[in-house]
Amino acid sequence: MIVALAALALGQTAPEPQATITDLAFDPARLFEAPGNDLVQIQYRGDDYAYPVYAIALRRQCPGERGACRSTLMARLVRAPNALKVERPRWAGQALIGAIVKSGAKTRDQIADALDKAKLGFLEADISTCPTAKAVMSQAATMQWVPLAVTDPDGPPAMEMALHADTMTVRFASSYTRLSTYTGIIDDRAPSGWAVRLAAALEPCWRPTDATPPWRRVIPPLPAKRVTDLPPP
Repeated sequence: MIVALAALALGQTAPEPQATITDLAFDPARLFEAPGNDLVQIQYRGDDYAYPVYAIALRRQCPGERGACRSTLMARLVRAPNALKVERPRWAGQALIGAIVKSGAKTRDQIADALDKAKLGFLEADISTCPTAKAVMSQAATMQWVPLAVTDPDGPPAMEMALHADTMTVRFASSYTRLSTYTGIIDDRAPSGWAVRLAAALEPCWRPTDATPPWRRVIPPLPAKRVTDLPPP
């Protein structure tokens, strides 16, 4: 039996300007220069209201001059101000939304200007030099993706409760052949719990980056596939 005590922020549409803030600053697909090549994307949202707390993306790239280095797995993070200082991460996201609403910003350009002044954390890390993160990444294959009611259909009825839960979306991509997405409450056994542990493991490895922040990045649309581009059946 599943007891739903509160609606989770799964697929809900956030009110303005929160939706624009989340899209501009906390979409993990905007953390690197070109869309479509991330191996992992993580988005942490607080409470039923989906307050944006942080986003992380992992991508293999060359951190030096083109052709002058070996590609390495890099991570980038954007985080609401003071997210590490408050008792509950959602409070940081809520405070960020409140500050931008108070500023009077309404259009995307105005919100981007307000984000410039909001002192968000925008950092990057080289996974190859971050042993704590590599240790957590090696545990990814042990995550529980499906409810026990699926893997053990003869077991006792499961009871799940969630009250104003923080939620996590985690996406794993393998080239263009596989995309796996998990969205749900933070559960130690699930991809959401793994993502929280990865974020903690990356903490000592984050460094400032001079990359363009996501709210200032112009994302070109991905080209539409033509029928002639598709492989034969």
